[in-house]
Amino acid sequence: MMMKTKYSFFLYFFGIYFFCAQNHFDEKNQRHGTWVGYHPNGEIKYEGQFYRGKEYGVFNYFNLDGNLAITLNYLDTGSQSLATIYYPDGRV
Repeated sequence: MMMKTKYSFFLYFFGIYFFCAQNHFDEKNQRHGTWVGYHPNGEIKYEGQFYRGKEYGVFNYFNLDGNLAITLNYLDTGSQSLATIYYPDGRV
């Protein structure tokens, strides 16, 4: 019973941390850090990183079913990216 309680406690606080650690604005009101957007049905729409209001690194976009649809790999922060587009069955 004690192990189950510790596990539940960990999951609860990890969930709070994860929820609070995304979708932040910096002091200039620009997107900064990890951002996650959702479709109206609750599925993840996109996830990626911002640095001072500009996209950087890898951004993943998902369809309404939650399947990966597009990956954008930003080569130059916020201005150039390499896109990979996926078919509904996951093929590139």
